[in-house]
Amino acid sequence: MKFLSSAIMALLAISEAEAKLKAKKFSSRTSRNLKEFEMAMSRSKKMQNARDMKRTLNASILSKARPVSNDPEFMRRLVNDDDLYGGFGFDILDYSIKYTDCAAVDVWNDEVAENEDYDGVTVRQRFAMFRLCPTDSCSNNRQYGCSSSFGEYVVELEQFLETMLENVEQKKEAYCELCRECFEEEEEEEEEEEEEEEVMDAAVKKKYSREDEYPIPWPLSSLGDSQRIEKTFYRASHFTVKNHIFSMGLNMKFPKYILISKNYYNPSWVKTHRRLKNIIVLLDVAPSKAAMQDLIDPGKAFTKSQEKSLRKAFDFADADSSGGLRFGELKEVLKAVDVDLEGEEGKKFTESLFGGAPPDVKRIVKFDEIKNLLSRRTYFKIQQGRYYIALSLFEAECLRAAMHMKSGFPFISDKDAILSLRTPSLSIDSSYQYEAAGPFQDLTATSTLRFIDNQDNFRPDEISTLLRGLQDNECKLRKKFFVEVRSNRRRKNKDPSQTTLAKVFVTADEHYLLQYKIATGKVKALLKSQGMYARDAFAAFDFDRDGLLNFEELRSGLDWIGLKMSPILIKEIIVTLDKDKDGYINLEEFKEAVGWEEDSEDVAVGQYTGVPVMPRMINAGDKEVVVKIPHEVLAAIKIKVKKVGKFNNVWNSQGSMSRVKGSIWDPVTDGIDRALRQNKVMVSLGHYAGTNFDNPSRDSRDRLTIEVTDTKGNWVGGSSWLVHVLNKYMPHPARFRLLWSQTQGNNHFYAWEPVPPSDKFVALGMVGTTKKDPPKTSCMRCVSIDIVYQSDGKSTKRIWNTQGTVGKQGSIWNINKFGLVGFVAGHDPPRQTLYELRGERFFLKDFVKFDKTN
Repeated sequence: MKFLSSAIMALLAISEAEAKLKAKKFSSRTSRNLKEFEMAMSRSKKMQNARDMKRTLNASILSKARPVSNDPEFMRRLVNDDDLYGGFGFDILDYSIKYTDCAAVDVWNDEVAENEDYDGVTVRQRFAMFRLCPTDSCSNNRQYGCSSSFGEYVVELEQFLETMLENVEQKKEAYCELCRECFEEEEEEEEEEEEEEEVMDAAVKKKYSREDEYPIPWPLSSLGDSQRIEKTFYRASHFTVKNHIFSMGLNMKFPKYILISKNYYNPSWVKTHRRLKNIIVLLDVAPSKAAMQDLIDPGKAFTKSQEKSLRKAFDFADADSSGGLRFGELKEVLKAVDVDLEGEEGKKFTESLFGGAPPDVKRIVKFDEIKNLLSRRTYFKIQQGRYYIALSLFEAECLRAAMHMKSGFPFISDKDAILSLRTPSLSIDSSYQYEAAGPFQDLTATSTLRFIDNQDNFRPDEISTLLRGLQDNECKLRKKFFVEVRSNRRRKNKDPSQTTLAKVFVTADEHYLLQYKIATGKVKALLKSQGMYARDAFAAFDFDRDGLLNFEELRSGLDWIGLKMSPILIKEIIVTLDKDKDGYINLEEFKEAVGWEEDSEDVAVGQYTGVPVMPRMINAGDKEVVVKIPHEVLAAIKIKVKKVGKFNNVWNSQGSMSRVKGSIWDPVTDGIDRALRQNKVMVSLGHYAGTNFDNPSRDSRDRLTIEVTDTKGNWVGGSSWLVHVLNKYMPHPARFRLLWSQTQGNNHFYAWEPVPPSDKFVALGMVGTTKKDPPKTSCMRCVSIDIVYQSDGKSTKRIWNTQGTVGKQGSIWNINKFGLVGFVAGHDPPRQTLYELRGERFFLKDFVKFDKTN
């Protein structure tokens, strides 16, 4: 009985604990629902404010304007004097103002006519002309906005500009108010998420303190004095966080001109655990523009092992064993190690190599000269007296308001201080007479602050500058610091060694990258001397024509053009260039490393007439079957645009928490493997998006694909050539590249971009799946680049995005007139080149030139 009683008491205790946990969860959900309701009301209020601003703008301009006779029926409606819609006779919110032209007219003026000192009787008056177009049919892509049901007006140019300027100022104020609300909502959401984490992860005893987080004010005048700046803010080298009560905080040595604001992170907080916010806004400031001095960034001397590595790279670059490098080779090598040779500064630096004289193309630069040049780092300059400061968002908002008040005037009276508010990649606002720093200092500062912010997507040039910023820290400390700081942010706990930062944690400084950089510089110089562009070399190296280079293809290709490179260095090149870590190099990655452009100063550019024929690699049991397609068959191939009528659902956004509904659909097309051999086939070019969750066949928008017909064949007899034509001119992709994925919850989605087999083909669309495995390449086809042209982007329209969801951000776009979908990691429009078909109906021979071998 005693045992039973104890068991019952234990069960009651567990039930009570579960009840408390459920109560907390319910309270959290209720709070979240109330918050969502408040946000919905806030959005409704913002929409109403936008409508009010539009109504005010339209009414203000219309009250000052005079109508120009155009459409009598429409104009009568505009001048209706009844009280409906504020006396306008129509709802001005249904119309948009579209500026069309300006004009200058000489008009009679009584004062001028009475003035005896003036010969004329007229004055020139300037007017702005605009249309009041129905909003639904008004487009910025058309010069006049719309073509029907519009009213045409004229107003004095000064009145028009004043009214538009007032509207812009109102929008700025509304934008600032929106920013303030967003910052407050973000902080409240973080607090709610932390409370929820405490409920769900009660076993993890790691609580973040919010005490003492009120803003610390500082005078704007302190930005005009270097000593006051370094007292107001603190050096990034003193930035440290604490994850364990009895542990020492970690810190690293960073460049002295990188500072942290106490409002972003106060050093006194190190006694408690703090949740770090993202570094979003930086302040680039120089207390005195005139007092700034250009200094050479001090670097480390070469160690014995580094000098040995440099000697190997030098010997590799010295292909003719002349004991040095000629100017053409040296120029490409210097570019490879991030020396900027463009502009006036680049010209001076180049002349300094030749004693101040113009470059001598015949002179040979010896190894010791290059070693001294690289160790002295005379080409890496920083401006003493310039600082980069990480700010809090509230701080940045206040500073931006102060900058607007000082617009057009020195920011600090009687001082020549200059400053700019910016993100790591974008300028937000700058003060009077602001000038940016040199590219080396700017990239080093932004890359270092992004490292402190625990970002892990860096370009190769950013990795090089980051290594210079971290060169005074051991590799182990860098990784330990990165992981320690990241644990205080809302970031995934993934191994940083598997990201683009991998080299930062194993490479002491940039000297260790010189062998790789000089090797790629030599490849670039050799290709240029032979007149081979990167795409030509890639096509020659790509033995199996799959649009990718593996280790053996790259080794054989370099050996074929005369470069004997060690296997270790070739592997390093592949690892460095292979961004998606699939073990292969694609054309874009290859061009980024060894691509070159014609330069009028280069004298050693050879002549090249076409892709060379390389010896084919023979593998055991390898058999190649080449099908020669007769010219009369190719001349009879017709291509026609067809509407897709049936679709299979691939995915929809139901359950993703997105604020927008979206769906992806796979077209149902006839295949070439049916029982009867048909002479025509519809080709799948990718997937399509539906309106909300609906099947695309139910809305009014057409989804198009292409139908390929062999006009020499017929439906009964079919065409035995069609499959060969498709494989030659509309091949399947070589593979698929994952652009982004959504894996939160049970409704997973993976967005895939097809990789064409070579640069002779392009993909018009993309595909999506619900599984992490890449789709089969047979699910779609690419098309010959000869039958397409670059899109002007007018058909590009965002259909769905991940706003409101958790995890990686992405969006779905309509990318061409076919209605095919494109995927983007983020919410910005697609950056890659998009294509449209040259016509709706044509023969393959109209655009494709057939070679003799086919």
